[in-house]
Amino acid sequence: MPHQASHARSGAAETRGRGESGAGGHAPAPVETVCGPSTSPTRIVVLYDDRCAFCVRCAEWLASEPALVAVELLPCGSERARLRFGEVPGLGDDLLVVADTGDAWSGPAAFVVCLWALARWRPYAFLLAAPELAWLSRRFFTQVARRRHWLASMMGHAPCHDGACLAPAPGGPYR
Repeated sequence: MPHQASHARSGAAETRGRGESGAGGHAPAPVETVCGPSTSPTRIVVLYDDRCAFCVRCAEWLASEPALVAVELLPCGSERARLRFGEVPGLGDDLLVVADTGDAWSGPAAFVVCLWALARWRPYAFLLAAPELAWLSRRFFTQVARRRHWLASMMGHAPCHDGACLAPAPGGPYR
């Protein structure tokens, strides 16, 4: 899984280290610490796998939570996502968050940034980004991501056999 940040402005992809690096890497610092108070994001775009019922359910949960910054949810397989973020590494491979500052996070780091954006969950984002607990956010996210299709089946969705789950139609168990 790629764990790096990129600038997505003007379609240019300039890689900067902000994620895990090697076995001793740490989850990225919370956005306010990384960017500083004057450049903290005011808007994030969360790109999620719209073919995965569990991911769709998580996106719906994210949309239902009170947020401290604007949160836009965008299916990574959509034409709009490819047009806006086609050059961002990891598009479609993992959870991806892109901020209006041009920073991007993927995998466990993106999970922490999603928590950072939510009013009730921001304190937990700071805890999970701390070096002492960063391993926990990485392990949790990795285990959930590996088992997301099984989790969807536990929530009443048919199991996925081809590696992709189609989200149920509106009115189904996830809507």
